Amino acid sequence: MQSYLSIGEVAKIRNIDVQSLRYYEKLGILIPAYVNPENGYRYYSLEQIMVLDTIILCIDLGIPLKKLKEYVDDSGQLEFERLLKD
Repeated sequence: MQSYLSIGEVAKIRNIDVQSLRYYEKLGILIPAYVNPENGYRYYSLEQIMVLDTIILCIDLGIPLKKLKEYVDDSGQLEFERLLKD
């Protein structure tokens, strides 16, 4: 079974606000790996920490977050290689 981190755990690990994670979801650039249908709690996979790190790096570099949506494929994965090339 895959292990998940709660939205609060992810926020704490990367020292960001939970509202930021919800905003990234709204933009479609970091969709939770699992949302509990009973209570709506959001959970993220360990692999998604790397996506979050990329988002944070883009913020630091001044890349608009809305532009990142162009680099998310149909399965919801961020296309790192294409992003770096551009």
